[in-house]
Amino acid sequence: MYVPIDQIPIANERRFIIRSMTNRGSVAGILCLIATLFSGPAHARQAVTSAVQVTHVFCAHGGVGLWPANEPRPYYAVAVIDIELPVAAKSLLDVSKFALADTKSEKATLRNVENIVKLGVEPPSARDATYMNPAGVPVSAPLPAGLTRIRIRVRLDRVPQPGEIQLYNMTLTGLGAPVTVTGTGCHRWPT
Repeated sequence: MYVPIDQIPIANERRFIIRSMTNRGSVAGILCLIATLFSGPAHARQAVTSAVQVTHVFCAHGGVGLWPANEPRPYYAVAVIDIELPVAAKSLLDVSKFALADTKSEKATLRNVENIVKLGVEPPSARDATYMNPAGVPVSAPLPAGLTRIRIRVRLDRVPQPGEIQLYNMTLTGLGAPVTVTGTGCHRWPT
């Protein structure tokens, strides 16, 4: 399989060296190519996985309206994030931790992940309906390289008191190393 040199995730200063060595076509040039690719400090070779960027777009939380009095009322949170990957992920995106919190402590934590879906990348909206409706494509494969907007809906372990939630903390897996996201402006939806 032929891969253009510009698509290989290495530092730009090495591209010139690689081009000049591989243009010679000799065995020595190929050996130098291998040595150049795997030389240098480990942090330079791992720069591709550490370049994952996750941006908070939206967060809301709330209940489900009418519910039988003799059953515990479920409580949910929805977070929308943009994930920018330099290369395709190798495993499926998942959430290992989610918590609604104030500035000092967690007020409600993850009970289970309800769903993770891809949304169209559009300008952020202040309207809840943009992110709360059930539209979206379920994430069933590793994320591709580039920008992907994701909506994550989780069920929480308890109902926090009104007005005490200021932010959320979430840990994502499936992007190489675990990535922690903090989002502010997490408001309560009307029920």
